[in-house]
Amino acid sequence: IARKLLHKYNGIEILAYVSKVQDIGCSVDDDTFTMEDVDANMVRCPDQAAAETMLARIDDIRKSGNSIGGVVTCVARNVPAGLGAPVFD
Repeated sequence: IARKLLHKYNGIEILAYVSKVQDIGCSVDDDTFTMEDVDANMVRCPDQAAAETMLARIDDIRKSGNSIGGVVTCVARNVPAGLGAPVFD
């Protein structure tokens, strides 16, 4: 709900995607990717080639009964200067 309100009234976009799984990274332009790019695959990585490699690694690790680490990148676009800045008394 908050993301929709920020976009509707202020034009602010909040997006997030999986940018790394174990040692597999991706190549994403944070200024241009869309949520449709993120939602296009199960891994939620807008780089389709990297997403396929990530998914294969996740499946291999899952089959061995282990878990795997990753990194999520969050991007906020069109945020006005000073919004969310700390206030000192």
